[in-house]
Amino acid sequence: MTVTVGVGDAQGWDNIQSVLLTVLVDGMEDTYWPMGREPLAFPTGDPGSTWLYDDGTHGDQTAGDGVFTFDAIATRKGDRDPNGFNTWYAHYSLPNDVGIRIIAQDKDGNSTIADTRLTIAACDDTGKTYSSNITGRVFACTSQNVRFLTGATVTAGTEMHLKSQTVSFQNDTRVEEGAVLSVSTE
Repeated sequence: MTVTVGVGDAQGWDNIQSVLLTVLVDGMEDTYWPMGREPLAFPTGDPGSTWLYDDGTHGDQTAGDGVFTFDAIATRKGDRDPNGFNTWYAHYSLPNDVGIRIIAQDKDGNSTIADTRLTIAACDDTGKTYSSNITGRVFACTSQNVRFLTGATVTAGTEMHLKSQTVSFQNDTRVEEGAVLSVSTE
């Protein structure tokens, strides 16, 4: 996964000293329970954070343009270590949101923080079929087909994200105004 962040400074992009990405769980950088490994993996080890780059490396397209990037972030496998080493998955079921905090600091010591979220969802090998009203936040990730049958409706206010080899809709499948439906095929 690649994270890209645009950062500006009144004195120019060259005044930006660093941009750091950290992981938040329940809005906290450190949990009240021993988490073991973070839900996100960084190739730099397990510090729970990674630097973003504006130097033409790590997925950054153009050096020195104020767009900071890191392109080697992964979600951890959902294994539950019997010794409690990877306890995040023991506390949360999927799909689940993980917070992302971006901390930018300039050479004058000024800093700013921006928070957003990433939803981690599990993939499986079973097909998914929808035949009635679909509501809420729905994540379907499968190596098989996702099918919408006659009468299936993605209702207003629903956020539905699909990743599958194929997605098929029958003629009268409806997506109501105000619903979000994103589809990604492998």
